[in-house]
Amino acid sequence: MAILNFQILHMGILIGRDLLRPHVCWSIGNGQQAKIWDDPWVPTLPDFRVDGTAHGMGLVNRVSQLICYDSQSWNKELINQCFTPREVLAILSIRLPVDLVEDKLL
Repeated sequence: MAILNFQILHMGILIGRDLLRPHVCWSIGNGQQAKIWDDPWVPTLPDFRVDGTAHGMGLVNRVSQLICYDSQSWNKELINQCFTPREVLAILSIRLPVDLVEDKLL
């Protein structure tokens, strides 16, 4: 009986995860957890994801690579090289926290 209850619980968790996935987005802190090309991290874009440019895909992998840590701001020059103009505006509209904490899934 306990095994059956565990299986039902596990199935419920998997179904819930799949229902939530389209609505989940990373809240960027230090950018170390969020993968630029795989993860949803830009809240104002469809599916929260970027397409970028072919050139950009070879330059960066993690959101942390787009952050200037000395000024705690976005690296605008690099972002302009890696993304389309629409994506650049969306990324630059993301406010970085004063204290660069870990990224969180919301």
